[in-house]
Amino acid sequence: MAARLLAHLVATDEPRQSLDELAGSLGASKASMSTMARLLAQRGLVEAAPVRGSRRDHYRLAPGAWSRLYRERAAEFAAVARVAGGGRGAGGGGNPRVRELEDFCTRAADTLAGLAGLAGLAGLDVDGGSDGDGGSGGGGGAAP
Repeated sequence: MAARLLAHLVATDEPRQSLDELAGSLGASKASMSTMARLLAQRGLVEAAPVRGSRRDHYRLAPGAWSRLYRERAAEFAAVARVAGGGRGAGGGGNPRVRELEDFCTRAADTLAGLAGLAGLAGLDVDGGSDGDGGSGGGGGAAP
């Protein structure tokens, strides 16, 4: 459901949507949308986007979401590569599976770091700015 919510926010023409609107569009309960929106917000992919005069919770795609996502995954692969490399030094040096894991994770981390940079260069992480309804409108996307 989180993936469906994220895809909907990417595809919609609306700058932000309420939980009621999201639930109606995706055929899900408001409670489910609230849980998934909080999960995606914790991951930095969506953010609360208040609307002046409305008491409802609204969400939008977070500025910098794609490069942030790729940078985080790159860091995770790099951490696994370091652990595998450390395992080789602690007696696992001759194990081809450990070397293969380290090599794969190092390449994956490098590739994902490159994609983080491409997301910014392609304009995928550019914030559209405030739309005058009380949203933050701030950038917030970190450089790769």
